[in-house]
Amino acid sequence: MIGVKEVGRPQQVPTFKCALIGHEGCGKSSLVKRHLTGAFVQQYVPTRGLVVTNLQFNTNRGPICFETWEAELGEYEKSSIFFRDLKCAILMFDVGLRDPLINFDSYYSLFKRVPSYALKSICGNKTDIQMSNENPLRLTFFNFTKMSVKANSNIDKPFVYFARRLLKDPALEFIPKTEMLPAQLKLSVQELLHKKELPSKALASEK
Repeated sequence: MIGVKEVGRPQQVPTFKCALIGHEGCGKSSLVKRHLTGAFVQQYVPTRGLVVTNLQFNTNRGPICFETWEAELGEYEKSSIFFRDLKCAILMFDVGLRDPLINFDSYYSLFKRVPSYALKSICGNKTDIQMSNENPLRLTFFNFTKMSVKANSNIDKPFVYFARRLLKDPALEFIPKTEMLPAQLKLSVQELLHKKELPSKALASEK
């Protein structure tokens, strides 16, 4: 989880519970990890049980945090707390499938369990994959956010929409995170000595 950076007095970050709903492999976990680390995880690892992750974003109004909840299908039914106190919810599906509406109805029925007062967003992931002409999505759904977690396209959109509504500021904008530097290499004493010897050897060879 992303920790809250404290400078001087601790800063209270507004935090909102957000549900991620969608069939297996549609990209819910990848979306969270993309925001959390900046990296795209190619290997598919199915979600087990309930997973709660805090995603913190910097905005021109200060930081905001979304407490994201995702679960495997059985947990939606068993858990009594998944839909409790929600402020927003995202329904994700895979537009790259030949029939992206497979299992959509069952998850849409779960989406309807989100409280009426909570904000909602439907997102079609994997738009980097070209849809076939037989894709029924072209004829049935038009009002959804097209995104690609892999291509890092439009992945902020649902959270920007939620943040503007929750903080009641239509001019709110996300501030891009500073790109992470490569991990530092830990060199042994012998390697450090060798690196120091290289310049002196180069000078000696020039004489």
